[in-house]
This record gives sequence, structure tokens and C-alpha cells, in this order.
Amino acid sequence: PEEEEEIEVKKPVSKKKKKKSKQQKAQEEEEKKAEEEQEFDSLLEILKEEQEKHHGYTEESEKPESWSCLKLNMKHLNYAEEMRKMFGSSSTAEGDDEESKQRMDRRTRMVLNQYKKKLKMKSYLVPLSDRWPPFQQQLTMEVASYREDGDPIFTFVPNNAYKTAQTKYEVAMASGDFNIVGNFLAKNPYHAEGLYQMAELLRYQGSYQQAFELTQRCVFTFEKAWHPNYGPFSNYPKCLVKFSDNQVYFKALREYLDYIGRQGCSKTALEINKLLIAIDPYEDPMGALLRIDYYSLRSQNSDFLTSFCANFLEEVFGHEKKGNKTNSFVLMPNLCYSMTLFAMIRNEESFSKLKPSEATLEEVMKFSRAECTYEEMSDVAKITMAIVLHPHLVMKIAKKLEFRGGVSYSESAFSWIGEKWDKFWEHKIFKDTLIGYNERYQLAEVGDFEMFDKLFSIYVERCSICWKREKSDRILNPIIGFVLDCLDDETLKHDEFLNNIFDNYTLPFNLLRYKPLPISEFSDTINTIPPELMMQQQRLVQVREQLPTNIDLHQSPMAIFLQSLLPWNNVAEEDQYMD
Repeated sequence: PEEEEEIEVKKPVSKKKKKKSKQQKAQEEEEKKAEEEQEFDSLLEILKEEQEKHHGYTEESEKPESWSCLKLNMKHLNYAEEMRKMFGSSSTAEGDDEESKQRMDRRTRMVLNQYKKKLKMKSYLVPLSDRWPPFQQQLTMEVASYREDGDPIFTFVPNNAYKTAQTKYEVAMASGDFNIVGNFLAKNPYHAEGLYQMAELLRYQGSYQQAFELTQRCVFTFEKAWHPNYGPFSNYPKCLVKFSDNQVYFKALREYLDYIGRQGCSKTALEINKLLIAIDPYEDPMGALLRIDYYSLRSQNSDFLTSFCANFLEEVFGHEKKGNKTNSFVLMPNLCYSMTLFAMIRNEESFSKLKPSEATLEEVMKFSRAECTYEEMSDVAKITMAIVLHPHLVMKIAKKLEFRGGVSYSESAFSWIGEKWDKFWEHKIFKDTLIGYNERYQLAEVGDFEMFDKLFSIYVERCSICWKREKSDRILNPIIGFVLDCLDDETLKHDEFLNNIFDNYTLPFNLLRYKPLPISEFSDTINTIPPELMMQQQRLVQVREQLPTNIDLHQSPMAIFLQSLLPWNNVAEEDQYMD
């Protein structure tokens, strides 16, 4: 008999083995990812070493100050996460995105996820929204120049597509019809300047949510163009940008900061404010130093503001000292008074400890002679020093908050302590003008002292709500009375105190740089355009469009251009130039 051939029967693979093989594949993929991340980290370290060598730093040499006070906290950069913690997921736009994701079918979600992975859209300041059109990279960042200390100054550079879109944008803006600008943005959804201008228009119209979304998209466009060595999140957060060529970047960050601040996201706003300072602390064109204390107060982050005031001037301007004078933040009224407010908050429960005495006056005079540091002063001495140095500011705060009545202070034999607030303003120190500030602050023109009144008004407009506390008047009243009594009996000589302060302390920059800033930029009240004016403008545009073209277009371009400048001539613009 023929031998029967043995047929091998494959046994079915069990489900457990399939699961194990899947787990093994997943582990192998994770190991590959870990190896790739290690290689990426090693490459980053090599780049850092090359960058340090480029700037002249080695392991043996001392590294420069790291601007530690401006280092961003990555945990607090997501404003949506902060809003979710305060009000729940339904209060954020991302909550709406999650609902829309649930409505999507599986295929649409897969395509969207693949698109995000392909573009590697990991964003820190503004997350990519599913409602935005596909991203178009039209800006890059390059090194424009270097400072004397070796720090690079970056600038944004548009590509050819952006330059072409820019010419169309200028034509759209010249038309005076924002419907044309809207059509332009529909075709160019990531044109930074167009996004910013349309956001400004919507803000003035009262459409705040739409304006905020356009501002987010504008900031996202700039963030995606950051240079690999542009490091606001590194240990050396020096990220200087040339202001003259990148004004839209500065303005967009400022508007984004104000939007999230108005929504109550104070922690996130504080981090964006740090970035706004870091991109140009030497000029501070957006007045970010006049905002940093407000967001520190709103987020109740006294430790940060204390560290910032102690280290910022030394770390950023330490190499620019003027003789033997020490850079001090007390010469900036907003920082001086916000540190004073934190001192008051610390003693609200036991504010009776803040009774001034002769020892308080001695501390103040010692500080003026640079015989002690600001940190060594007691809280009551810090409050007293701020009132003596900037008396007009405490008057503006009290009038804004409408402090009324006196405070019973029977233990004192002084004449001014416990008086009514209106009587305080009759004293000479509050009636004197600010003309004396010209020489001390090295101002150029006689009328520049009015700039201090603007600084005081900005602080009151921005931070008066932080001073609106239950016991503010009860703490300030006896200290102001003590100061006025010391001035009357000449135990405190105001001119001598000011001369000592300005002989020993200075600012590395001139406060006149804040003179062009309008007060309205620091206010939470937004001025809107009346609807009647908007309708009137639309009617004028419609009438203009209906007028026939009265210029012969079949002639040289120069002749057409010169004739179009005449006010009685009309040229159709939208169809001919936008396409």
C-alpha cells in the first residue's frame, strides 16, 4: 500500500497570542519613538552648544544672566485650560470644538488627525482650531542683526506668495470697504496684517468673539514662523524682535493679552505679558512693563512680582549702570505702588501692625541713602516710602475709589492722622506740580512732567480695581497722616529725601518712551463705533460703486493714475484689481 502523505494542519492562532503580538508591536513602536526622542534631544544639545560658542560662551566661562524673571511657565500658557478650571468645559471655544468632533463621522476625524500630524501643529500660545481653514506657511523668521552683547535680533520675512497678497491687501484697504477686506481674507486666511486689521474693526463694532478668533489666528501665524533658535521657552528666554519691521507681531500679542485678560485668565495673561517684555525690553514699545504688575495682582502671584522687581533691571540692564547709582524699580510708579499693595494685602487681617512710628521714618531715610535694601524694609516703611516718593498717585487712587470720611485713631497725638480725605489734598505736597521731576528724571523738555500724570492715570485706570479692598482706606489714612505730620514738623524734608533717592538710584531707560502710549490701550472699556456711522460709511461706498467710470482706461497707466487722483473722477476698483 502506498504510504499516505502526511498533511500538516495549521493550528488556529489563539486570540491571546494575537493580543501578545499586538502588544509586542506596540512596545517596539514605543521603543523606536523613545530612541528618536533621545536622538532629537541630543541634536538639541548640540545646537545649544553651537549657539553658546557663537555667542562666546563655553562651559568654563561664565554664562550671562538668563533673564530668569521672564522665563515662561508652560503650564499656564493655555488660556482654555484656565477657563475650564474656573467655569467648566462648556465655557470655552474648545468645548464647542469637542462637540463638533463628536458630530463628525469617523472618516472625517481620521483625515483631520492625519492633517495635524503631517503639519506637526504643536503650538504653545494658540492651539490649532478645527474651524480654521488649512494652514498656509507664508512667513519665516530670520536673524536681522546682533546686539553689542551678541544677542540676535530676529525679524519676520514674507515669501513671494505673501508679498503678492500684500499688494492686494493694500488695494483692499485703500477701497475703504471692509467687505472687500473680508473677501481678501477669505482667499488669504493667514495674512497677518489683514487678520489684525479686521479684528480691530470687529472689536470696534462690538463683535468681540469674532475679533478674538481672528487675533488668535494672527498670533498662530507668527508662532508657526518662529526660528529654531528663537527661544522664549528655553532657560535663556532672549527672543528679541525688531519692532520697526514687525509692528503687527507686537500689536497682535498685545491684543491677545488684553482679550484673555478680560476673560479672567490672569495666569495665562501674565505669561503672555512676560513674552511681550522679552521680545523688546530695551524699548518696550507696547508698554508691557506698565501691565506686568496688574496681571501679577490679578493672579495673586506676589512671589513673581517680588522676584521680577528684584532681578529684572539687573539681569537685563546690569551692564548699563550709570556710575555708582543702583538700578531700582521704585522709580517706576506702577511697580512701586503694586509692591506696596502686596504689603498691604499681607497685613489686612492685622492691619493695626502697620502703625507708623519714628523707626518707620528712619527706615525710609536709610533706604534713600542706600544704607539698606528694599527687601530689608518693613511693610509699613515700604508703604510710607511710596507715598513720599509719588504722593500724587495715592491722591489719584483715593479720588478714583472715592475714599470718604476719616479714621478714628485716638491713640495718636498727631494732627493729620484720622482726618478726612478731602482735607489731605489741601496739603502742599499734593498741590505742588510735577515740574521738579524734569531734572531728577532727566527729562528733555519742560512740559514732559505731564507725562508722569499720564503714567499715574494709566496705573489708576489699570489697577484701581485691585486697590478696591475693604480695608485699603483704613490702612492708608493713618500712614498719609503720619507723612504729613512729619513734613510739617520737618522731621522729614521732602526735597532732601528726593535728592537722596535720585543720587543713589536710577532707571536704565527714560520714561519718556511711554509718552506716545494712549491711556485707552490700558482700559477694559472698549470704545465702539456707533452703528449709524457704520451704515453711513456703507451707503457712501455703495453710492461710489454705482457711479460710472469717467476715465478712459485705454491709455497709459501713468495717465490713468494721475486722473484717478482728482476727486471728481471715479474708477471701479473691486472687480478690476482684486481678481
